[in-house]
Amino acid sequence: MLTLPRWGFWNIHPSLLPKYRNTSPIAYSLLLGDKETGTSLIQMDEKLDHGPIIDQETYAIPDGISRNELENSLSDIGYKLFKNNIQLLIDGRLEKKEQNHLNRTYTRLLTKKDGFVPYPIVQKILRGEPISNQELPPIIAEYYAKYPALTTNNQLPTTYYNVFRALSPWPGLWTLIQINGVEKRLKIVGMALKEGMPIITHVQLEGKKEVDIKTFQSGHINP
Repeated sequence: MLTLPRWGFWNIHPSLLPKYRNTSPIAYSLLLGDKETGTSLIQMDEKLDHGPIIDQETYAIPDGISRNELENSLSDIGYKLFKNNIQLLIDGRLEKKEQNHLNRTYTRLLTKKDGFVPYPIVQKILRGEPISNQELPPIIAEYYAKYPALTTNNQLPTTYYNVFRALSPWPGLWTLIQINGVEKRLKIVGMALKEGMPIITHVQLEGKKEVDIKTFQSGHINP
């Protein structure tokens, strides 16, 4: 099938390939606290996100941007790359270059479990306490372990804020708490940064409406 069309198939991928191949590149750029990402236009081959690069454009990630907003921005870049390079193809001036496959990294499909935050860590966030390397979210620890030579980020103070942005609106951040002896799911629906540290602003208890964190603490628990 790859050879059926005259010029083959092109693919628009929202990362700076070969970084973040596979299904969740936008989420991973936020998860890992990247300062920049981008969009790649590649010629498809028989391997996943592997083909030669036709064009790329870098994008500086604005502070506080959500995953949906970042997706929209990268999609706009993808459209521009496609339009510009279609014209180069028509004019016979299109060039391609092989990816540096030694620097390849892979993402994976997000799962509901990725949004789980143990309640002791939620308490530390509420108290403004830093987390340790041993308290990194599993999805981040998994990536760091797989690509130690390609990992340079040191984002511990803002880690869970970055995870909140990356996993919203789905699967979202959530924890389990005891309410009157019954374990219930508590969704973290609002986070922000205050003096460089993450703060929880709004939560939603299973079966209840969203409330600000002070209202929830006054009615249920004290961290």
